[in-house]
Amino acid sequence: MNNEVVYPKFRFLVGIAATMAWINMGWVVIGFAPLLPLISREFNVPIGTVAIGVFALKSFVAFVGIVLIGPLVDRYGPRIVLFVSAILCVVYALLIPVTHTYTQIVVLRLFMGLVCMGPLFAGKAAMAQRWFPRKEQSTWIGIWNAGVPIGVVVMYLFYYPLLKHFNGEWRDVGAFAAVPSAILFVLMLISLFGKEPPVVRYGPSELTKRDFSIALKLPVLWAGAILLGCAQGLLENVNSFAASYLMAPTPLGLGWKPFIAGPTMTFVQWGMIIGGFLVSTMLVFIFRGSIKWFAACGFLLVGLASYFLTSSFSKASPSHMKISFFIVGYLLVFGYPAVTTFVTQNYPPHILGKVFGLCGGISILLNAVFVMLGGAILNWTHTFKALYGYSLIMGVFAFILTAIMLNPIKVFAKREAPVAPEAVGTK
Repeated sequence: MNNEVVYPKFRFLVGIAATMAWINMGWVVIGFAPLLPLISREFNVPIGTVAIGVFALKSFVAFVGIVLIGPLVDRYGPRIVLFVSAILCVVYALLIPVTHTYTQIVVLRLFMGLVCMGPLFAGKAAMAQRWFPRKEQSTWIGIWNAGVPIGVVVMYLFYYPLLKHFNGEWRDVGAFAAVPSAILFVLMLISLFGKEPPVVRYGPSELTKRDFSIALKLPVLWAGAILLGCAQGLLENVNSFAASYLMAPTPLGLGWKPFIAGPTMTFVQWGMIIGGFLVSTMLVFIFRGSIKWFAACGFLLVGLASYFLTSSFSKASPSHMKISFFIVGYLLVFGYPAVTTFVTQNYPPHILGKVFGLCGGISILLNAVFVMLGGAILNWTHTFKALYGYSLIMGVFAFILTAIMLNPIKVFAKREAPVAPEAVGTK
């Protein structure tokens, strides 16, 4: 029996398909943000309340989806799960034009949280561990995280031309999300034809069947879930409120026109894209492979950079704001990919779907609370300085928790070398 898992070259096509899944999520989930002011105006609902309904509430459904889908990922594999997700994302996009009330919009976004966010977050770590050798995992996780801002950038670039083309009808702009979802469907369909590498088991079955129960008793599992929630919260506070910050009338926002605000917002995503492709390099050469301090520094710095968005320098001109947005975006890729890599490399593969499903689900739930709190802060204070001050506090908290809790898990590391079935494929 060969104990070495040989990863097929087909994995690169699977990696590209998974990247498209995250690009699609960026468009479908976060790319909806520029529509918030238009929805607020049409239904006469405060922007903070719209943000809660459109972004925060869907996270509660995503939490349920991630937890329930995690075991399905362990059983059927992440490819099947993402394939079904792609079909349902197309359905979601095509239903946007038939929404005529604020309540219908919120319900549809709840559906989106279940069918788009649930499968992606549940299957992310399993996809990296099953299909890629350890030395490639952080690279692919970084690329997938870069996929989200790529989707947002494309949406932002299309936003104003589409809005003009559809005569200001935001529903038709939202329905255009069917295009990236359809592309994802085709790529995931092709990916199903490749044979998956064997799933290794760490030790005999009588031992491994207790692994998930062991994992649940580890404080680091719950700390990881909280940190993933903080990473999501910091990201949402920038992406979900950026359009409102730039376009809302003064004194609440900056009062910029869409054709100025749209290109300016993309610089958050450009920073995330470049940072996502460089995350593995920074981890190895700057932080000497220390996931713990890579994540800790990222959380602290992104909190500081978020607060800097309200500085006189950032607000002086669109050019200054672009610089500030780019820095925030670049720093945002430190935390979430680092914690995801930590989970991928510290838990056995046969429980990874359930573990990351649980952590990802809790993080989404926490993110919903964070976004609701952010919307409430904005409604209470009528100032974005308070909102991004809240981001700073979150970044400091995450820095402290990472420094204390994110240590290698010894209980699984003590096991003997993985026992794998006969390896398949080619290196």
